[in-house]
Amino acid sequence: FSITLKLLLLILPLVCIPIAIVGYLSIQASVERVNRLVRHEEMIKVKTTANKINDIFYYCRLDLETISRLPVLEDYHIARSFRLEEEAEFIYENIVQLFKDFIGRAPYYHQIRYLDREGKELVKVEKDGAVTECKDCGSERYFQAASQLKPEGIYISDILHSPSWDGYVIYWAKPIYSGWNEFSGVVVIDLDYDRIIESVKRIRVGEQGYAFLIDHQGRSIAHPQYAPYTFRLEDNPTSSLQDLIDKMVEGGSAWDEYSFQGEKKMAAFAPIPSLG
Repeated sequence: FSITLKLLLLILPLVCIPIAIVGYLSIQASVERVNRLVRHEEMIKVKTTANKINDIFYYCRLDLETISRLPVLEDYHIARSFRLEEEAEFIYENIVQLFKDFIGRAPYYHQIRYLDREGKELVKVEKDGAVTECKDCGSERYFQAASQLKPEGIYISDILHSPSWDGYVIYWAKPIYSGWNEFSGVVVIDLDYDRIIESVKRIRVGEQGYAFLIDHQGRSIAHPQYAPYTFRLEDNPTSSLQDLIDKMVEGGSAWDEYSFQGEKKMAAFAPIPSLG
């Protein structure tokens, strides 16, 4: 070997090896930095959506409690009890206007109803106004459950397929008691759950990422591929997915890895505390 070649063989490793090490560490640091940014972005996205859905449920509960305390409902009950038809008609129009105001502020409400003590619809207001065709809901589960509650109680149904329109609904029902502590009826808000499903479906992560929503029992209730309650964990037994769902049900907010149908996935999750 010539002196030049010997010098090259001596100097090149001293130069190339540190450069390679620095380059490798720089790439790793860049990857980690990008991962942190992605996690931060997804946590912001999932928390924002969780807070939005939480606000819907929170204000639905608040509106239901507010409506149940309206004196005009008791006035309507008294007017009907004593067959004061003209007064009852005047109060009815006031109730319709109040319900329209609540629906106007909350696009997630499909309709608001006031049922008498037997379950017959007395006032029924949708987005387009009052509905004159009323029916008997005495056999409905939400009415029977709400009628057994104490004055401060609220009944929240499971997610059901609505008999009134082609979509999903959650019934929020609260009993009404008169000044003599007598059960006089039930107020019901029909929450349009399709809008919540759509808000979850709109979350896209990259080309294949998506969002889903589970309830406190770990059941899938909003998913781009499954209808509410149709996905069962036992059909796709994956221990890492079960661990993820267990962490979600605990009510925390975090970032975790899991596998589903043979694919490795990453998930950011956040709770919706208003329903527990």
